Amino acid sequence: MKKWLIVIAAVCVALPLWATECLLISGDNTDQVQKCLDDAAKGDHVVNIAPFLISAPVTIPERTALRGSGASWGTVVTVNFGRGESSENKLRAGLIMKNGSTIDGITPFYPGQLVGKALVEYPPTIAVISGDTTVENCTFPNSYVAVDVRGAHGRFFVRNNRYGPHFRMIRIDECYDVDDLSNNRSNPAIWAGNDNSELYAWMHNNSVGIEANRLDWLWIDRFFDWGVKYGIWLNQSVNGISHGVQVVQSGCDACRYGIYSNIESGDRPWLVTVSNWSGTSFNPVDDKDDGVSIYLAHIEGVNISNSNFWGLRNEGIYLNDCSTVSLLGINFLTDDWNIAENNSAAIHLVNCRRGSIVGNSGASSRDSSVGIILEGSHNIKVIANPFETKGPAIKILSSSSGITALANGGCVQDLTNDPTNKIDTPCYMQPQNTATPIPTPKIDTLRYVQPQSMVTPIPMPMTIRTKPPDKGQESHLLTSILRALSAKTS
Repeated sequence: MKKWLIVIAAVCVALPLWATECLLISGDNTDQVQKCLDDAAKGDHVVNIAPFLISAPVTIPERTALRGSGASWGTVVTVNFGRGESSENKLRAGLIMKNGSTIDGITPFYPGQLVGKALVEYPPTIAVISGDTTVENCTFPNSYVAVDVRGAHGRFFVRNNRYGPHFRMIRIDECYDVDDLSNNRSNPAIWAGNDNSELYAWMHNNSVGIEANRLDWLWIDRFFDWGVKYGIWLNQSVNGISHGVQVVQSGCDACRYGIYSNIESGDRPWLVTVSNWSGTSFNPVDDKDDGVSIYLAHIEGVNISNSNFWGLRNEGIYLNDCSTVSLLGINFLTDDWNIAENNSAAIHLVNCRRGSIVGNSGASSRDSSVGIILEGSHNIKVIANPFETKGPAIKILSSSSGITALANGGCVQDLTNDPTNKIDTPCYMQPQNTATPIPTPKIDTLRYVQPQSMVTPIPMPMTIRTKPPDKGQESHLLTSILRALSAKTS
């Protein structure tokens, strides 16, 4: 059985018995590094190499590992070519990986990038041609595209990596089994510092943390990005779409959209599951009124639970044309959605066909804030959502039907007049399609009625007799009554 072979960089560690050292000369090390890797793949000794500079692509052969020092920044690999070339060209990547290869503990660095400026386009830093590969424990301070996995493969692992500013952190296509992205975190400050308005504006309009195209399943755990256009973008390529995506213990700060999908044609993604998400949505440069923390459209099933949102200029969760929806245990911090005051909701469903919204909460003192908006949606159970708002906690709009809204924090404004909607606390407000306002009665037209317990009884006439009348008196009274009746009838 062929043994795994490892290339060790920068410092000596406890090596396998078959490991030796490869000495590098100063300057361009491209050919030397490639020879070391090729020799390792043939079964020769494993090599130990110092930080190096490359001026052309280097290929990691099958079942071979390029392993750095494991220090704080790893072994620095200076990439000194490709400035201004297309980021779509995988064959011009700095490091090209083949089936079963591993890259561990390196720091690719681009001296052609300028601190504080918009990134210049380069080919990918690491590109996977095909097969199952692993990238771990690396730092990408200024890569345009850090990891490009666009080749037929079954299982790809990207874990425990740090990123600075980027056009793409990770780009995936043609996964025919399960890709696993764990503990990938980005913040431009690790390379660019904190005062970079030009760079931040560019990132907010161009950068994506994870772009997922055709794949069967994608597991994302402990992902974090800052200040980008899309934290996680479920996209499509000529090969297909993202079918199943699970996001756990992740978040996106100051991102235009934390999680985004809007595939309008062809197949629909099957399932998106989000748990323990933490996110904000605003522009760190100019407070532009756009963006939603989670925006998902045209998806068969959406499940979001146990998450927290704050700093939302608009809405927290926007779902459009989703077949089945489940939203459970989501918190929106007080006064931290609808910051732009444009009638935004914490949760907004449009044209969704069935689902439940249970146990979500938030509070807002803004006049235009709404907890939940249901628009053109059907068969949705909205139960036990204690939203505290000045206006309606829940709005039902645009021919929604089969809505059950019970035990929620505030009143429910139903503007549909649909008899299938069941509401326990309606807002008594003017229907949207009625032009004439409901008149308010004036004080002087009101009729005040004394409470029943205080009504004074009307006295009835009483005759008190000390003894019964004699026969003569009774006869006289009867005669007088008969005469009076005769005179009245005549």
